[in-house]
Amino acid sequence: MLDTGILDKLIIGRVEPHIYAFSTRTVPNYMKVGDTYRPVEQRLNEWRRYFPNLEKQFAGVAKVDDDTYFRDFAIHRFLENDLHKHRLKPSTFPNLPYYSNEFFEGVTHSDIHCALSDISDSFHNNLPKYQFYKFDKSRIPLTYQYRRTETFEPRPNQQDTIDRFKEAVAAGRNNLLMYAVMRFGKSFTAMCCAVEMKARLVVVVSAKADVKQEWKKTVESHFRFEDYVFLDSDSLLGSDTVLSDSLEKSNAGFPDT
Repeated sequence: MLDTGILDKLIIGRVEPHIYAFSTRTVPNYMKVGDTYRPVEQRLNEWRRYFPNLEKQFAGVAKVDDDTYFRDFAIHRFLENDLHKHRLKPSTFPNLPYYSNEFFEGVTHSDIHCALSDISDSFHNNLPKYQFYKFDKSRIPLTYQYRRTETFEPRPNQQDTIDRFKEAVAAGRNNLLMYAVMRFGKSFTAMCCAVEMKARLVVVVSAKADVKQEWKKTVESHFRFEDYVFLDSDSLLGSDTVLSDSLEKSNAGFPDT
């Protein structure tokens, strides 16, 4: 019989599809409009291999409600049919490092927002102008979040470390090293120390990528850390403001530390 204990402790969500747009001096007076199911910055970095000087002009979630999303084709349709914008032709700039017909001439931020507004209006008025897609029938990758169910207390040796940490911080120390043997519970103990010092931001740097899940589980599953949000490098690439937004929404009420 399959053990589903671990899965039962997970909250399942989806990576949200995004629309992005960028401009580049290599293709002057044109804007590239695309979509991605990965972090926008990650996708833009891929484009920077061909256009190092690109500038991000727009990034936004490609959803019309919690169950329905649209593709970049909808934006393209509005730009061409409603605003009569022209796609880039191969002959316009024949020596480009990479050609894409998703560059549109003379597009502005306002044009993108008008397209999004028209797409939303069409969906909510049940008009057949654009194609929409349901998440439950797509192949958008899943994301996982642990359910916050744990309430266990620190073990005696962990509590001793936390107490020593508190004493050192109270004495003005700010450069501390935790020495611990394997299976000590370093991530849990370190987060307990962060709570005790009322830290609003905890940065974890490791040469071992496989410890990420342990940190994620620690932060997301224990009620002691309910005022903290786990963010990894993909989270930071996915949004320019996710860190500041998370700090602003924090219920901890801790001073900046």
